[in-house]
Amino acid sequence: MKTMTLNTMAKALLLILVGTLTVSSLASPCFAQAPAVTFSQIMIPAPYDRCTSHITAAFGEYGYAVQQSGDGWALAFKGNHSAVMVCGLMQGRNTQLTIFVAGPNPDEEKNRLQAEMQRRFHR
Repeated sequence: MKTMTLNTMAKALLLILVGTLTVSSLASPCFAQAPAVTFSQIMIPAPYDRCTSHITAAFGEYGYAVQQSGDGWALAFKGNHSAVMVCGLMQGRNTQLTIFVAGPNPDEEKNRLQAEMQRRFHR
């Protein structure tokens, strides 16, 4: 089970790196400072497949445009922000959700996405 969590984390880190590099290369001149990055991990009291089905909807709720997605993850952009959400398999009926955001105010955006995902599963 630990290998799956590490693979999920590695996938998430790679996606946020790609997203950050894409945004910084398009929006910044050479030698500019890279945007700030923040992340959080939360447990969602729902199975993995329910988590994955809500990722793109949560992005859409806050004006993000999903550029890429796959089994349990999505990469989205909104203005100068890029974000990745990844659902990770856990034992039982819980799912680990990792949220990465890069941009000028990453904490504010991450907190909005996290609150939306928590709202969806704690009704």
